[in-house]
Amino acid sequence: MTDTWSVKRVLPPATAQELESVARSRLPPLAKAEKANDIMNKLPDSILDKIPFPPPMLRLPQRIQNQFRVLGRNHALTFQQRAQEAERILATLTPQERASLPKGLLP
Repeated sequence: MTDTWSVKRVLPPATAQELESVARSRLPPLAKAEKANDIMNKLPDSILDKIPFPPPMLRLPQRIQNQFRVLGRNHALTFQQRAQEAERILATLTPQERASLPKGLLP
């Protein structure tokens, strides 16, 4: 499993600290996700491209991983827009590809 350290290693220290603060906050999950999205949107593509995918996402076809990389670089999207686009991308998986993924990864 990709640990938090592998992600923190590529983030600027202030960004990692900001994300940890959001994670520890008492905000509802949706508000935490929105704040994390806002923080990540401030990062340059050169850093975003270095963030490793979580292990379950590595099981996705390369074409899907590439689409998620492009999605991650779209700084104009809100959290809700990003989630909708992620759902659209995942909807393009074939039944065989969906079946090969861990249970609970997809809605």
